[in-house]
Amino acid sequence: MVTEKVFQRNVISRCKKLGCFVAKMEAVGQAGFPDLLIIYQGKSLYLELKSPKGTGKLSALQELMHKELRAAGAWVEVAQDIETVERLLEKLL
Repeated sequence: MVTEKVFQRNVISRCKKLGCFVAKMEAVGQAGFPDLLIIYQGKSLYLELKSPKGTGKLSALQELMHKELRAAGAWVEVAQDIETVERLLEKLL
């Protein structure tokens, strides 16, 4: 099984190969913020990654943060496998 760290590196690499700007997010004072911000031609996606070997469930803080971001008009998604990431990138591109 792939760890979340390896999964994240693979996603970042894939996004950069497609010409996306990718930032690993660590919002100080904002617990639950999604792992990655992916931007392509003015469109942005906040992406939470969950390890395929983990539970795949969001914490209560993550659920709240995602709800707040969506209320502000942000596109927020959760991915647990590369196939989901690929489908999301197709929508972004």
